[in-house]
Amino acid sequence: MTDLAEAHYRLACICRKIEDFEHAISHLQQALEFGYSEYWVRFQRSLVYMDLGQLERANQDAHHCLALLPYGDHHEELQRHLLAVHSKLELEN
Repeated sequence: MTDLAEAHYRLACICRKIEDFEHAISHLQQALEFGYSEYWVRFQRSLVYMDLGQLERANQDAHHCLALLPYGDHHEELQRHLLAVHSKLELEN
């Protein structure tokens, strides 16, 4: 991982905090391109997609995280996030 990858990831987290979601997505993509952990980028991007109301995309990234994550590591946190995404999806349908 490069310093640029981490910088973009941190900028994405800041952008999400200030509700600049489009820039958060852009920084997450750049973090991924520069070698930041795919799991953390996709997890954070799933949260941003939820913030944007793009629940299908949030669901896709969250499920991709599940495939990347060894059982036990942050598994409960991811499961809680997936439940939140699924409940919002059910409310929409």
